[in-house]
Amino acid sequence: SDCIVTCNALSEGVDIRSLNNIFLLSANKLPLQTIQRIGRCIRKNPKNPNKIANVIDFIVYRSLSDGDIIKADEDRMTWISEISKVIPNE
Repeated sequence: SDCIVTCNALSEGVDIRSLNNIFLLSANKLPLQTIQRIGRCIRKNPKNPNKIANVIDFIVYRSLSDGDIIKADEDRMTWISEISKVIPNE
């Protein structure tokens, strides 16, 4: 399998329809940039119409034992969880 490791350079304007997986290692607290990054993976691929996009986001905890998540990461986790339930129109 192929892998692309990048920074902000691929956040906007790049169309890689064959991309199936994206790992968010340094997500911005602003939804727009994170949505742009997720967009690299969720595009339809005519060569693979049954493609499923996998988005893996790393959440930072202040204290894992207490479940104390950094507020910006908690907010991102909430809205990413909500948009993951959206089923696109065919």
